[in-house]
Amino acid sequence: MRFKKFISCALVLSMLTSALPLASVPASAADITLTPSNTSGTLTITLKIKGTPDAPAAPTKSEATKTSITLAAVDGCEYSKDGTTWQESPVFSGLTPGTEYTFYQRKKETDDNNASPASEDTKISTLADTYDLVITLVIKDKAKFTTEPAAKENLIYSGTAVELVTAGTVEGGTAMYSLDGTNYSENIPTAGSAGTYTVYYYAKGDADHKDGDVNTLPVSVGMQGTLTITLVIKQKYSVTFDVDGGSPAPEAQTVVDGEKATAPATDPTKEGYTFGGWYNGETEFDFETAITADTELKAKWIANLAVTYDGNGADSGTAPTDSSKYEPNANVTVLGNTGNLKKTGYTFNGWNTKADGTGTSYAAGGTFAITADTTLYAQWTINQYTITFNTDGGTTIAPITQDYNTTVTAPADPTKIGYTFAGWEPAIPETMPAENITVKAKWAINQYTITFDTAGGSAIAPITQDYGTPVVAPADPTKTGYIFTGWDKIIPATMPAENITITAKWTSTAPIPYISPYIPPATTTTTTTTTTDTTPDISKPNIRATETAGHGVDLAWDKVPDASGYTLSVKIDNKFVVMQDVSGTSVDVVYGSNGKYYVSEGGDYTIYEYNKKTGKLDKTGTLKSDKIDSIVKANNVKLDFMVQYTKNGKLSAEKDSYKISKKIYYKPAVKITANKGSISLKWNKVPEATKYRVYKYVNGKLKLVTETTKRSVKINGTKSGKEYTYAVKALIDGEWTKIYTGDLASIVSK
Repeated sequence: MRFKKFISCALVLSMLTSALPLASVPASAADITLTPSNTSGTLTITLKIKGTPDAPAAPTKSEATKTSITLAAVDGCEYSKDGTTWQESPVFSGLTPGTEYTFYQRKKETDDNNASPASEDTKISTLADTYDLVITLVIKDKAKFTTEPAAKENLIYSGTAVELVTAGTVEGGTAMYSLDGTNYSENIPTAGSAGTYTVYYYAKGDADHKDGDVNTLPVSVGMQGTLTITLVIKQKYSVTFDVDGGSPAPEAQTVVDGEKATAPATDPTKEGYTFGGWYNGETEFDFETAITADTELKAKWIANLAVTYDGNGADSGTAPTDSSKYEPNANVTVLGNTGNLKKTGYTFNGWNTKADGTGTSYAAGGTFAITADTTLYAQWTINQYTITFNTDGGTTIAPITQDYNTTVTAPADPTKIGYTFAGWEPAIPETMPAENITVKAKWAINQYTITFDTAGGSAIAPITQDYGTPVVAPADPTKTGYIFTGWDKIIPATMPAENITITAKWTSTAPIPYISPYIPPATTTTTTTTTTDTTPDISKPNIRATETAGHGVDLAWDKVPDASGYTLSVKIDNKFVVMQDVSGTSVDVVYGSNGKYYVSEGGDYTIYEYNKKTGKLDKTGTLKSDKIDSIVKANNVKLDFMVQYTKNGKLSAEKDSYKISKKIYYKPAVKITANKGSISLKWNKVPEATKYRVYKYVNGKLKLVTETTKRSVKINGTKSGKEYTYAVKALIDGEWTKIYTGDLASIVSK
């Protein structure tokens, strides 16, 4: 019974598989459940039918050498160079130099799918094997001494410099000498005083020899003179101390004639006085005076009169303290602002004997005679501060500069095309603050409308959106009996700062009779020739080139009536080279520092690279539109473009096509000039840049010099003969442009 069930199921399965064409079953075909009719149970059979995917695109080259070619790897693909033998690696080695090969790729077979058909072929050549390598090896001998320098003996310095060594002779170079091992000369080193010297020397090689090794010689120089010994027997004297009412009195000292006394270890004290040192009855004694007789030193006493200092309204810091005591009528030096006194909005301006400044004034460091304990009061001068107005592209407002805490009169509101003023951040204070501040204008972007007047053609809804946002051009209108020939104004790439109306231009489709040109009769024979004009109707288009900040060039042109398409070319090696065909009337071109062109009609970018051998631009791949900002763009370059159009199946001639040149500056290109004692920097205007930063390049690092809204700066204080390197960044939409090695500008100062 079980055998019959198996035979039944096998027959059903055979019938089903023979009845289903493989081409109609998808690669993801579901499991098929078969239930035999002559059993009471269920038998499940899973039938997996493989699908066949479509052929992939033709392979592209990743790299080529003399003996190998590497294709760009594609996920899930395998590769072949004859369409028969396939391999998983995109690398083909063991090839013949300078030979063209044909390559294919296909989706490889998996558990769910058969291998796809082969792609279209791609022809790629290995590099030619035409290089010769010549290596010349030159081995130089060292220069050497044939006679070594020798240290001179028994040298005596007697006021005239003496040579330290005898000269050596060198084969293949010059003898060099030094006393410090760093600074060498051909001259024999000399000594200008007695002492021990080390002479460094080596053989300096000529053009055919290397330098020899450094050697040293120790040399001693003596001194010529006379030694005189004098025996002196000195008298001893006594030094006593009189404390004049103070205590304690220091012990007396015994001092040898001509020597100095020693200051006592402890100063005496006296109530109501401050000890001021010792004097010998006539002059102060500083214990630096030689004793030549018995001496009595008396204490000097100073009455305890003092100067105190009052901060007089200071809101931080402390008034200086002076613990010194002065005798009556002594000249006292006034202290400065040693306690770091501060008063918000004011500057310290010296001292006065009265708080209101009506007494005697003293600047820091002035002097006066003290007759009693004195108090000095700090004097203050009110400061001026500045409020600067950053209008961020709006109308300029001059800064306000006035005294601290005085009433501030707010300026008139600024204006900015396409925006509405929305106040200041931070708010303008009512009184002048105790600091310089900058307030920045806040702006609300406006909305504007572009209205399309089709003058009887198909209606186009107005476009209303924020100022400065990208504008998507509408579809062309239609009108029975007329051909649309464009708009009377160019549809802007971004929303303008005004409401505008753009009117359609029309050309009637009614036929215009052909009038033969007049041909004057010849004097001898008359020849009438009838020709058919097959040249296209030429009317040069109006083209615009707009540089996009930090990006590339946006090209746009008027639509040419009845044109079936356009062709964009770029000038390379003084000739226009076709880049690509364009279906619309605008295109974006980015030129990279790698020499590649990136072209987009609104979507992803096609990559082109110039082939010098063929003189053509090769398509080398594509780049997602959101990745274009990662490309390092070429700066300070001029690009020449030409737009041709096809009409009646013919391409317009170069003389009838529109050409345009555009200088690309997406970041500053610095021009540097050296002056005497200074360096001048100038750079181009960068589109949409609001300000610039100047950097000095020192030891591999950028150091900020200044920030400015101008496009030039002068740097003073440069040293003659020294090389200086600078670079400049631009601020665009809140971000600073990057600096690469090629952006650095260097010059030697005069």
